[in-house]
Amino acid sequence: MRHESGDGHVTAETEHESTGGQVTAEIKGAGHVRVVWSGGGGLTRATLWSADPAPVSAPPSAPAPLTPAPGARDVLGTPAFTWSPSAGAGFYTLTVSEHADLSDPVLTATALTGTEHRPPEQLEPGVTYSWRVTAVNAAGRASGAVSSFATRPLPTSPAVVDDFTGYADSAQLAAAYPGNPGGDPITPSLLPGQGMRLDYTLGGAGYAGVTRTFSPALDVWGQHGLELRLAQTGAPAKITVQFVTGGVSFEHTLDAAPDGVVRVPFTAFGHPSWAGAGPLDLTRFEQLSFYAGGGPGTGTLTVGQVTAYPAP
Repeated sequence: MRHESGDGHVTAETEHESTGGQVTAEIKGAGHVRVVWSGGGGLTRATLWSADPAPVSAPPSAPAPLTPAPGARDVLGTPAFTWSPSAGAGFYTLTVSEHADLSDPVLTATALTGTEHRPPEQLEPGVTYSWRVTAVNAAGRASGAVSSFATRPLPTSPAVVDDFTGYADSAQLAAAYPGNPGGDPITPSLLPGQGMRLDYTLGGAGYAGVTRTFSPALDVWGQHGLELRLAQTGAPAKITVQFVTGGVSFEHTLDAAPDGVVRVPFTAFGHPSWAGAGPLDLTRFEQLSFYAGGGPGTGTLTVGQVTAYPAP
């Protein structure tokens, strides 16, 4: 009998004989076994089996659901499902359903060897889901308790990004909206009850802009886009609205500021040419910028209330 590793290397070669027709050999570390029949007569059947050094004699223990926590609300997207380890588990099966009895599951995953799983599918907003994990081994299975959670519903009312009512004076506004140091001169001033006035002088840089950083970041998840009240006078200029979510920059440029309300859906924003790509994470709305760009000249951009508006 030749004892071989997985790459075909012979680790041992021995002869085993038994008058009873059964051969027992201890072949630790062997990748596979090759049986060579050299005796007289014909070989009609050969059976190979191995002993399990740690045989499974009982079903596994039941795992307990951990996250999403039982009864959790406003869960976003598809969460990471986690559960406690099960003693004796060979693998786990996860079932997620919109029904408490787990019928018609929307997500099913099996052969999971760890205690965490994040499905690639997206769950629907505003739905209560039930889920359960089952531990399985060669001796049976054990199901944990059914747990439930609810995903956050889509918003039905707008979220204020900046209504310019929280500034005592123009100095406080200017401190919140510093100008881009690489751009042309721009001066913010407060228009009580109206918004922010930006007086700019375009020159060598060809652009002038201001940026507000929100700390903590705003959560505008589920909103459809930005609504702005704009007005522009003076030299013609393109107006670019930029924002940052989760460290990723987005922008949209208007050929001219309309005199009134403009709505820009988030799908119309793209990554600036100077910035890297990344996902739109509206749970972390971190910065908002306004830029005027174009040829030499002076002008004024007035920005009224800025909101994130829901889907129609």
